[in-house]
Amino acid sequence: MRAIRLWQKLPNVQAPDALFPRLATGRLTLREIVMSDAPALLATHGDREAMRWLGSDSITSLKQAEAMVTIFAGWRKPAVSGVTWAIVRNRDHRFVGTCGLFVGTGAGSQTCPL
Repeated sequence: MRAIRLWQKLPNVQAPDALFPRLATGRLTLREIVMSDAPALLATHGDREAMRWLGSDSITSLKQAEAMVTIFAGWRKPAVSGVTWAIVRNRDHRFVGTCGLFVGTGAGSQTCPL
């Protein structure tokens, strides 16, 4: 698998789960968020101005970023039915953000048949 070999070449980067949905374009790859992404997650989710557009508070510590990695992994359980990807730029493998997809189950949620 090309993706696993790529991760083996990068220092201090955990290999993604082989079963996690991975999407790629010419410029970007969406992959599993792993614990070694925590410093980059802190940089993106620690930006108060950027986080106001996501509707959640910014984080302030590496410990909080590590907790987010664990939370994101837990969202893949059937009771929650969601996934959050790391957005990685292909040319330099830089973590540039996150995106997610979730089944709406809260008040006011709507579904759309595909």
